[in-house]
Amino acid sequence: MGDIVNLNYCKFKKYFLLILLCTVWLHGVHVRAINDKIIVVESRAVKLYLEGKEVEVKNIDFFDKDLKIKTESELALIEYLNLSKPKDNQIKIRIFAVGNFRKLSEISQSTLIANIFIKTGGLKLNIIPQYLEHLIFENPRHVFKSVVICGSFRKHIDKIDQVKRQLESNGVRVLAPVSTVPVNPGANFVFFEGEETTAPLELENLFLDRIRECDAVIVCCPGGYVGTSASTEIGFARCLGKRIIFTEKPEDYIFNIIPSEIL
Repeated sequence: MGDIVNLNYCKFKKYFLLILLCTVWLHGVHVRAINDKIIVVESRAVKLYLEGKEVEVKNIDFFDKDLKIKTESELALIEYLNLSKPKDNQIKIRIFAVGNFRKLSEISQSTLIANIFIKTGGLKLNIIPQYLEHLIFENPRHVFKSVVICGSFRKHIDKIDQVKRQLESNGVRVLAPVSTVPVNPGANFVFFEGEETTAPLELENLFLDRIRECDAVIVCCPGGYVGTSASTEIGFARCLGKRIIFTEKPEDYIFNIIPSEIL
C-alpha cells in the first residue's frame, strides 16, 4: 500500500529483501499451464512432458564421436516435433535442448535452430545453459484472472488507477486496491474511500490476504521506483510463489535478479 513511515517498515523491508534472496534459490520447479507441451531434447533422448510430468521418451542418439549432430538424428527430431505439434491453437509447445547441445559452436547452434524453425513451420528450439534448466518448468506467461496492484499510493496513485482501469477493461479482477479514490492524497499513509475507520496495520494485513488469493502481483513503478511498502509486499508474494510483474524496469538491483516480468 502507500508509503508507511510511522510503522517502522524500513526494518520489515530488510527482512523481506532477505526472504527475496532466499526464495530465488528455493523457488524450485513449478508446473506450467495445464495445456502446455514441453519437449526436452537431451544428448540421447527426446522427452515429452505434460502438466510437468514425463509422459513419453524417444531414444535418439544425436552426436557422433566428434560431438557433431548426426544428419539422420536431426531429421528424426524434426519428424518427432512435427508429429508432436498440437492441433489446438490454445495448446502451446516449448522445446528446450540441454546437454551436449550447449557444446556446439555458435554457427552449429544457429543452423540447427533455423532448420527446425523452417522445417516444422515455426517451432523454436531453445538451447539453454545449465544454470537455467530449473526454469524449464517455470510458470509461463499465461493469462491471469485476478491480480493485486502494488506501488506507492502516495506518489503514483494516478498511474495505479490507470493500470487498474486497463486491467478491469480486459476482464481481469483487481482484488486490491478496491478503490483508487484517496481521502487524504499525499499523506504518509493513504486511505481510500471506505477505509477511514480502519487502522493502517489492519489494512496492510488485508492487502496481504488479497495477495494470497491472486494469480499475479502487478507492481506499478513509474521511473523504476518501487517504495518501501511495495518491497514488503513483493517479498511476501515471492514467499507464496506468486507471479510478479513490473510495469517498468525497477531501479533496485534486487528486483532485477528475482524471477519476475516487465510489462
